[in-house]
Amino acid sequence: MDLNGMKREYQPLSERTIIYRRTGKKIVLASSPLLTLFLSSLTVSNVYAATSTPQAPIGSFPDYTFETVGEFISLSNEIGTQSTDYFEEPEDISTSPNRKKIWVQIVLPALERTGVLINEPGVIEKIENLLQIRTDNPLNEGIVKAAADELDAAVAEARDLRNKAMSDAMAEIRLDKRNPTGGRSTYYNFIGEAFDTLNTTYDQTSTNPPTKTTKDLEEATAAHAELRILVDAEIRAYKGKPGPLSDQWVAKANVTYSYIDTFGNTIANDATLEAEVGTAVPENKKEILNYTFKEVQEGSAETVLENDASQVTYVYEGNPTTVTYRYLSDTGKELTEDEVDSDYRVGQAIAEPEAKTFDHY
Repeated sequence: MDLNGMKREYQPLSERTIIYRRTGKKIVLASSPLLTLFLSSLTVSNVYAATSTPQAPIGSFPDYTFETVGEFISLSNEIGTQSTDYFEEPEDISTSPNRKKIWVQIVLPALERTGVLINEPGVIEKIENLLQIRTDNPLNEGIVKAAADELDAAVAEARDLRNKAMSDAMAEIRLDKRNPTGGRSTYYNFIGEAFDTLNTTYDQTSTNPPTKTTKDLEEATAAHAELRILVDAEIRAYKGKPGPLSDQWVAKANVTYSYIDTFGNTIANDATLEAEVGTAVPENKKEILNYTFKEVQEGSAETVLENDASQVTYVYEGNPTTVTYRYLSDTGKELTEDEVDSDYRVGQAIAEPEAKTFDHY
């Protein structure tokens, strides 16, 4: 009997119904074939259909209005096929009628009553305790019965918790905020994964055999609720228009552009452009008199960053120019012919000329 395996692979069966009302009559949509058979035997005027989703779309059943969800965890003691080995009769049972009686009348019924809750840690603990006590005291009916009662108590407690978790999860699912404003602002990217996880966990808690526990469902419900609250707050703040969390939101930021020459001089005032965050920085070169664009300075932003953090520096090269050196006396008299240096560019610092000597000066 692989109880450790049970802890790793949860096996129980869950049953639930989705109830709709039409002209005063309840219509029960049952997820379990046995439950469907049982309910359909009550009256021929009701209609029953199987569903695997937490809440069947109302559009699937014209003229019906969603009313409530009923959980029927205790209606069936079916155990999934993967967990039947946990209830195999111990080899020592055949050695004594009293051993057989205690197993058949006390132990096995208690195990079967675990039903869909067989995967809950507290229930597994009591199953282990019951089986160990039966092994140690195979003929002591009183001690075994006490252990079976402890298991029943654990099952009852787990059932209440499971029912509440499933009810809370269903209520949370009905608060779907993926498209809360009729398409004006949607939140599939923000909350869609949490919504899908909640639905999947709900199904995995209630299908046969389940693979999730009550705690798993509670955590999935809480995770979705946390995001839903943020969406609700944004909807109120933005009055239904797209906000930062929505799929339609386009975050923007300013990009600052600087213009310098190859000598590091600022040759034009900084400029700013607004652009979408995460996109490539838009080009914003300028035509600057006497300068020719050369390159984008290394280290400049290539992608628009949040909080106006993008900085781009354009480097320009000054056009070729000449520098003329004139030599005058203090009275303005020309002392020699001008000298022209053509190796300069606009923006370049002028070198100190070589000193000359003149007679009488």
